[in-house]
Amino acid sequence: MHVAPNLAVSQEHLPEPEDAPFVQDVAESAAPLAKTASAPELPTQQDLVDIAQSMQANVMARLDEALEERLHYALADMVQLHTQSLYQAIRADVERLVSSAVHDAIAQELAHMRSQTGQL
Repeated sequence: MHVAPNLAVSQEHLPEPEDAPFVQDVAESAAPLAKTASAPELPTQQDLVDIAQSMQANVMARLDEALEERLHYALADMVQLHTQSLYQAIRADVERLVSSAVHDAIAQELAHMRSQTGQL
């Protein structure tokens, strides 16, 4: 069985009566510190309003950054999709126009060649 050590203070470790003024001096010099180190003052209503406004501004700044980034990516995706769609539509129109122009040019050239061979 474990026995707890005896923590009783012997008489030889107690301060002598002549040490009492020193202890009193230390206590008096610490008194102003105790008054200034007391519980912090509660914030005023204006302090709370200022803190709330500061927090709101910080949250909105972070939100703006996040929204801007998401909007950038969303718009980039939309622009890419619309650009591809527009490209395909323009290419189809250009291909149709080029094909029509080539056919017309060939038809004119054939007509011109026929008219020249008929004259000879």
